[in-house]
Amino acid sequence: MTRRHRPRTALLSATDNSRSGAWAPVAVAAAALVVKTTVLVQLGGHPLLQPLGELDSAFYVQLARSLATDGPLAGGEPFFVSPLYVYFLGAIFALGGSIEAARVGLDFLAITDHNTTSHFEEIATRNGDFLLIPGEEVTTAWGHANVWGLDAWVDFRCTDDAGMQRIIDFVHERGGLFSPNHPKPGYPWEFGLTGFRVTETWQGPWRLGNDLSREFWERRLREGERAVAVGGSDCHSIAPAKVLHPWGLGTPCTWVSVQGTLDETGVLDAVRAGHTFVSEDPTGPFLEFTAECDGASYITGDAIEAKSGAPVTFTLDYRGPSEKKLRLFRDGELWQEVVADREEQSFEFELALDAPGYVRAEVAGFRGRPERGEVTHALTNPIYLRPA
Repeated sequence: MTRRHRPRTALLSATDNSRSGAWAPVAVAAAALVVKTTVLVQLGGHPLLQPLGELDSAFYVQLARSLATDGPLAGGEPFFVSPLYVYFLGAIFALGGSIEAARVGLDFLAITDHNTTSHFEEIATRNGDFLLIPGEEVTTAWGHANVWGLDAWVDFRCTDDAGMQRIIDFVHERGGLFSPNHPKPGYPWEFGLTGFRVTETWQGPWRLGNDLSREFWERRLREGERAVAVGGSDCHSIAPAKVLHPWGLGTPCTWVSVQGTLDETGVLDAVRAGHTFVSEDPTGPFLEFTAECDGASYITGDAIEAKSGAPVTFTLDYRGPSEKKLRLFRDGELWQEVVADREEQSFEFELALDAPGYVRAEVAGFRGRPERGEVTHALTNPIYLRPA
C-alpha cells in the first residue's frame, strides 16, 4: 500500500500541501468511523453482530437453512455479511440439498436417528433435489436396527426376543425394511432372531470389527436365508458441528442398481432385492457381479433357477487400484481368486448349476500398514443358485 501511494504523496509535497496530506488519513479514518457507527446503530439488533460466544459456522448454517426454506428475506432483513456468505450457503442448500453428501459424491443419503422420527417432517418439507431417505434407528440395550420405508414411529420398548419379533413383524407388515446394525462388539446384536431381510454388514472403517459383521451375515447365507448386505457410515456429525468420529459420510458406501427414477421407493426396492454392493467409500472400488445361464441374465440378489447341470458364466467387472485380489466365495468358501493387474478389468468364471447355494465377490488388499493384514475394499451381495 505504501509503495502504491508514493506518487500521490510526492505530488502533495511538490505543491507544498504536506500539512494537508498529513491530515488526509485522519479525515478518512473519521469518515469511516462515522459510517461504521451508523451501520452499527442501524443493525445493532442483528444476530450476526451479537457477542453470543456461540456465533460460529453452525449459526451461519442455521441462517442459510432458514433462507433455503423461508426465502431470501427470512427474518425480515438482509444479512450484510461480505461476500454474502449466508446467501451463497442458502442457495446451495436450496438447490443441492445436503452439502456434505454431495461433496463426497453421494446420490442419496438415508438419515436415521435413535428412537425418534422428529426429522421426518424436516426432510419432507425441505427444498432441493438431493434424495434424503428418512428412517429410525430402533435402539435397545441388546441391539440396534435401522428401519426404512415407514412413515410411522416404531416403538423400541422391548426386552426379549418375542418383543423384538413383534417390532420386526410390525415393520414387515407395513412394507418397510428392518436391518440389524453393527452386529459386532461395541453395540452388538444380541437377539436370537432371523427373518429380517437386510443386515448392516459393514459399519465405519473395515478394521473396526467388520470381519465379525460379515461373518454374522455370511452365517445366515450358509443357513439358506436370502440376506442383503448393506453398509452404513454410522456418522453422527458433520462439520460445522463437532465431529464425533474419525470417519464421515459414505464410509462405507452402499451402491444400488435402481430401475427407473432415483427416489425413495426405487432405492428401497433395490435394497430389498439385493441389487447392491458395498465399497469402502464413494470412490470405490467399483465391483459389478453378473451371471448368464440359458440365455437369461442375472445380477446380485437374483436367483438362477435352471435345469440342474446347466452351465453358468459369472462376470466380474472391476474398477479400482491395481494389484488388488478379486475373490469369489461359494457357500462361504473361497472358490476363485485373481489379481487385478490393471485399474479396470473384467474376468469370467464358469460353473455348473449342480447344487443349491450362492456365489458372492470381494476385493481385498493391503492399505496403510501392511503388517496389520489385508482389509476388504468392496463386497457384493450373492447370486443364488437354485437348480431344478
